[in-house]
Amino acid sequence: MCSLQDQARRFLALTALLPLSASAQRLLTGTAVDSSGTPVPYVNVEHRATRIVADDSGRFEIPIASGAGFIRVRRIGYQPIEIAFSAGGDTTIVAILPALAAYLSRTVVLARAAVRSLELRGFYRRLQDRQKGINAGQFITAEEIEQRRPNRITQILEGRTGIRVVRAKGAGTNCLSGNDPRCWVPTGTNGCYMTAFFDGMRLNDMSAPNSPARIDEIVTPSAVAGIEIYTTPGKTPPEYQLLAGRCGVVLLWSK
Repeated sequence: MCSLQDQARRFLALTALLPLSASAQRLLTGTAVDSSGTPVPYVNVEHRATRIVADDSGRFEIPIASGAGFIRVRRIGYQPIEIAFSAGGDTTIVAILPALAAYLSRTVVLARAAVRSLELRGFYRRLQDRQKGINAGQFITAEEIEQRRPNRITQILEGRTGIRVVRAKGAGTNCLSGNDPRCWVPTGTNGCYMTAFFDGMRLNDMSAPNSPARIDEIVTPSAVAGIEIYTTPGKTPPEYQLLAGRCGVVLLWSK
């Protein structure tokens, strides 16, 4: 029979093997600004597998590991940066993003235009709701599109939860080689075609039920500022539910 000391040693050995709980994390808060101190809105902040977007004042909160590490901060029109943090308690930082000097005036204007267009269309509001757990959409920002540099829009949809990219049936003989941009279309997990909108305009053929959305034939990656994916029709934004169909929705927004 084990003594109390032996039982205590075994308990300590077992607890040492257990993974760190959520309490081992801490919260990093920060603000993104440019070199003049002006807030930079909607920056992408990453730590390991966690990615969040700051609010319209450049403020953000992101859970980080209890030990030392770093975060990445990026925004179109600015140089991406990495900020290290040390072990300890909660941390507050200011992330200073240098503007891209080579194309300063042109790049800044384009970046602000992209932010403004997405803001007017409710993209960032819905993204903030997602981060609060009250929106079921998947969001792809312009920064991610720029980082991945896809040849076609459907490439960046591949691998997303609840969505498959397949060759459209009857799209043309060139689909046999996969060279025709009309070949690749998004479908739900049950194989039916998803509905796609570009700046609020439905891309699927309105006269043909269950027609594929030939996204790559109409939209190029360089023209897109943001993408939303809703694999459950009932959780699609209300203004798109009427024409959403039964296989989910892809919302594409131009710059």
